[in-house]
Amino acid sequence: VRHDGQDSIALGISMAEGGDIIRLGKALTQTVAQAESLLPAGMHLVQLQDQPAAVSRSVNEFVKVLIEAVVIVLVVS
Repeated sequence: VRHDGQDSIALGISMAEGGDIIRLGKALTQTVAQAESLLPAGMHLVQLQDQPAAVSRSVNEFVKVLIEAVVIVLVVS
């Protein structure tokens, strides 16, 4: 596998069924930070996708829209 023109090793991490994707993302961020310090010189970890961040943005957007809808209903009522 190549990434940015460099030879790479790709790893995929999947969440167990029923897990909390936001908590998984936070745990992965901490684990990657710890693992970076153990890698040989010249090697580093790159996150290509961040599904927990995408889910968090979607949830935040939903909450915002829900609050706006409730306010509109209250104003109109």
